Amino acid sequence: MVPSVDPTRCADADGAGLSFRKVRDALAAGYHGPLLLLDLDLVRAKARRFHSAMPRVRPHYAVKANPHRAVLKALHDERVAFEIASAGELDLLMDLCVPAREVFYSNPVRCREHLAHAVRCGVEWFVVDSVDELRKVAAVKSDAKLCLRVDMPNTDSEWPLAGKFGATPDVVREVVAAAVCLGADLAGVSFHVGSQCLNPESWRLGIERAQATLLEMRSAGLRPRLLDIGGGFPVRYARPVPSIEAIGAIVADALAEVPPDVTVIAEPGRFLVSDAACFVCRVIGTATRKGRRWMYWDA
Repeated sequence: MVPSVDPTRCADADGAGLSFRKVRDALAAGYHGPLLLLDLDLVRAKARRFHSAMPRVRPHYAVKANPHRAVLKALHDERVAFEIASAGELDLLMDLCVPAREVFYSNPVRCREHLAHAVRCGVEWFVVDSVDELRKVAAVKSDAKLCLRVDMPNTDSEWPLAGKFGATPDVVREVVAAAVCLGADLAGVSFHVGSQCLNPESWRLGIERAQATLLEMRSAGLRPRLLDIGGGFPVRYARPVPSIEAIGAIVADALAEVPPDVTVIAEPGRFLVSDAACFVCRVIGTATRKGRRWMYWDA
């Protein structure tokens, strides 16, 4: 159950969120089980705010953040494209008639069946971060547009992703060489600063690393034309976070060194949806166990 509610904005250091008063009003008729209250007007407002903060960057919403059909449609209406990490997410977009060419498959490790399904649907862009994955994609779609994800330290993020994904410099050289050998279209570079990143300078470092990789690819005879600055754009929960405008200013400054013929995208997820919704459930019991207080929900 995901009803839309009228927006009543709660001011904080980073903008507006769903008012708790609206949550109480929605429950006035009674509680019938766990639900998610979602304000689509706030989702649309966050999309416009992202566009304004980073005019050179086209957002590709990370569908995994909230895959509800109403969210996807609202963002599509706001000129937001999409990033997926699974075949199931792709199917949701296909049901909404989202053009497959606008879908960015950024999970750098996929099973062959899901890869083949994406190719049949018309997806063109795939992220890789190893020679093995480059060969897998090239075997299924020889003319796929490939984006190389480079390794990034995630020391300033609350949920680091470093070590799980991303090519180190020696692997970058191996992937570039393999692309040249196979005649693969290694066409871009991506990075991710980690989820809920609290240091705007992390994006500057990522862009500088990506720019060096773009130059390395050109020197090898490849034709890179895309830069993906990933996700990690934070929202406020219990403590202040850098605003999207502060991050955008640093991104714009760093992108001044990136040639204008390189398309720039990003993968916002949490930023676009998290503070526009409130999950509601009931506490059905409590207990103290080994000195710690526990709550048990009906969720």
